[in-house]
Amino acid sequence: WLKLARRNRAALRSLPPSAMGEDGASDSDGACDGSEPHPASSPAQPAAAGRPRVHPGVEEERSLGNACVREGRLEEALVHYAEALNLLESPEPSIRTALAANQALCLLKLDRYVEAEERSSAALASDPANSKASYRRGLARLKLGDAQGACEDLQRALRLEPQNREVRQRLEE
Repeated sequence: WLKLARRNRAALRSLPPSAMGEDGASDSDGACDGSEPHPASSPAQPAAAGRPRVHPGVEEERSLGNACVREGRLEEALVHYAEALNLLESPEPSIRTALAANQALCLLKLDRYVEAEERSSAALASDPANSKASYRRGLARLKLGDAQGACEDLQRALRLEPQNREVRQRLEE
């Protein structure tokens, strides 16, 4: 993932400004156009009371990835999520889980089901009770023809989030 992320990030930086948007940046702070220093060059944030120490670039990359997903730029979002995972200094399971589950979402939308299953499984390794990761792995397994595995994952997602209509509908299909 890291090699792919770095290669994709380099490719994104090599695009002409007109390909990135009106102002030459993929979003308002110019993080994708190479004009700002890379987040890895800045020091880690001190831990807040009760919270683990997280590199400041992790949240920035995660936010950029989320913005890319909202705008439909899924390959770019994958790069940001991979970079955030690379910057994680602590084995903080909630952040690691969210990033891997977000990668799984992108991969599902890109019809890359084997990778989506892998990233969902990585999220579940960090947090077995993550309903989104269970749901996304179930969808990936369904597309891969693993009906039994898909059913197990969708049932787990429904147990974790019984009010979720989307999970219930997929399970009934």
